[in-house]
Amino acid sequence: MPKSRALFLIIPMILSLVTTAAADPNDLAGGVLITHYVPMGERYYPLGCDGYMQYARITTCSEQDPTVMLNDFANFIEWFVLAAWAEDKVFCGAEFGLGEYDPSMLIFLDHGPCGPDALWIPTSDPDWPAPNSGIAIAWGRDNSPSGNFVPIYQAACYAYGPYYGSTSVPLAPDPSQDFIGFASCEVPSVLYPAEDWGVLGINEPGVSVCPAGWIDAVEETTDPDPWIARPAPNPFHASTRLSFRIPPSDGVEIGIYDACGRLVRMLPAEPVVEWDGRDAAGLRVPAGSYFCRMTSGDRTIAQRVVVVD
Repeated sequence: MPKSRALFLIIPMILSLVTTAAADPNDLAGGVLITHYVPMGERYYPLGCDGYMQYARITTCSEQDPTVMLNDFANFIEWFVLAAWAEDKVFCGAEFGLGEYDPSMLIFLDHGPCGPDALWIPTSDPDWPAPNSGIAIAWGRDNSPSGNFVPIYQAACYAYGPYYGSTSVPLAPDPSQDFIGFASCEVPSVLYPAEDWGVLGINEPGVSVCPAGWIDAVEETTDPDPWIARPAPNPFHASTRLSFRIPPSDGVEIGIYDACGRLVRMLPAEPVVEWDGRDAAGLRVPAGSYFCRMTSGDRTIAQRVVVVD
């Protein structure tokens, strides 16, 4: 069950200042936070949140793109953090952080929350969005975000190409509160932890995530693009179910990799596979984060899976 507490007293205070009108709370359980890259194409300016909603909005898991692959020495990129559920939701707050990444590979030029009346506060480091920093965002009830794939933060950056290396920009719990998730429109806010969160990859595969309950829509589609559904359960101890949309082409490879990118075990290229948490030698892997990676042609996608003791 979700736990009622003040979002370190920030979101409820902001909400009480914005409006005192009552609102019916929605159940925000099962939500995830997605990193989504929007290619610049021939544009020389960022879309911003309004432009994203008009020209580049996504409405399904398979449309998300967490991977930035650059061919040049450097380029401008734009990416978004989305709150996602299997069904439409209404919420008034969000909190998340960024984990460890190489700031020399990604320079933030412009960034901020999406939506009218959005108020945001860096919570752990005034140099947000520095590595290992966090942020809290609140919206007034009259302008609360709604939908099931909702942009909540936008960033325009200068990213360096593969000549300089690669880095991952992982979403993470806000280090000031060890919390990542959403706040309802009640006062006090009811907090719902995110079930999973994505990773933006710069010159390396990012990590896609899907909200709980989305797997049926993924399996029923005839879309030829490769896709990995949200592992279930995740985290897991004994085994987890991995579901794939495998394109009709040869050369599809599926493997489990550790957090350092080392191959742990290859898996059969089948629509549904059970992984028992063991490596190629049949030994139980240590607890921690791993990545299920599927490669088809020149496209690589990944999903994070967590092994617990």
